[in-house]
Amino acid sequence: MEPDPSSLSGKVAFVTGVEITDAGGEALAVAGDVSSVQDLAAAVKQIEQQWGRLDIIVANAGVNFGRHWMSSPSLNGSKRSISI
Repeated sequence: MEPDPSSLSGKVAFVTGVEITDAGGEALAVAGDVSSVQDLAAAVKQIEQQWGRLDIIVANAGVNFGRHWMSSPSLNGSKRSISI
């Protein structure tokens, strides 16, 4: 699952990976939805193929539903934020 170069997050992931490798580090940009078990499993598989193992993973996302979450939080919006 390569980062989608047409998406902003795909471009940011790719550029960040290049910056890390240019600085002498190792990086693998992996695209996916952190709320998707299938996407996380695919990402772990890619990482294990690249380095043989995965010691830790932080699946984190920032969500914005177009307004401040406290302005008029809906139950569905709150559930979506928590589930991610």
